[in-house]
Amino acid sequence: MPRTRTNLAEAQVKGIASGQAAADQFAANVLPIIRRNLARHDGAQRAGARNGAVSQDPVLAALTRLEEGQKEIRERLECVEQDRALLFDALGTLSARLDGLKTALAPTLERLDRLDLLLRALADQANRPRAAAEDNGAGETDPR
Repeated sequence: MPRTRTNLAEAQVKGIASGQAAADQFAANVLPIIRRNLARHDGAQRAGARNGAVSQDPVLAALTRLEEGQKEIRERLECVEQDRALLFDALGTLSARLDGLKTALAPTLERLDRLDLLLRALADQANRPRAAAEDNGAGETDPR
């Protein structure tokens, strides 16, 4: 079954959506706890904090930092998802590229095999006169 190439834009959209879903799930778990803690505070303190003194209410300040952090995490997740989609696309074509290299190098490998055989035959021919001279014992070569 041939592998199909992944659409980069589609993979990026899916990655961003999954990152946003994870961030939203985190916020859905954390924000009710923060709101519940806010409800426990005195009404006057909450009213003062809502009128612009956010830094005076530590819970609201924490909530603001949390929301800013969540936004930063979403931006980073988008970058990571883009990189992941690019890598996924590149890995999808890697097998085809390797097959192309094997095909391109096949003639070179055949030539190397033939050259190896020729060199071995040449070495055998060069060693025959030496072997014959050693057999004669006088150092004379065999006239073949």
